[in-house]
Amino acid sequence: MIYIDTGAFLARYLAKDQYHAPAVAFREELRTRNEELVTSNFVLDETATLLGRRAGYLFASKRLQAMYNSNNLQIWRPDRDDELHAID
Repeated sequence: MIYIDTGAFLARYLAKDQYHAPAVAFREELRTRNEELVTSNFVLDETATLLGRRAGYLFASKRLQAMYNSNNLQIWRPDRDDELHAID
């Protein structure tokens, strides 16, 4: 299981990102290994905001739709108890 954070999503989707080529290559490697990927709704919110600002909101919307439709990406949705546990 690999947790995907905002930086990895931005690198994968933004061709001008300095880590774009390695991010795309690593994603393809994970796909061939059928690796389970996880992220959180907070990360997706941040990713949508930054993609929208950097590449346009239609571009961001299409990327997020693909993420939500993915069978390989599990989206964690922390609740209040999870947040309080993290604070502790």
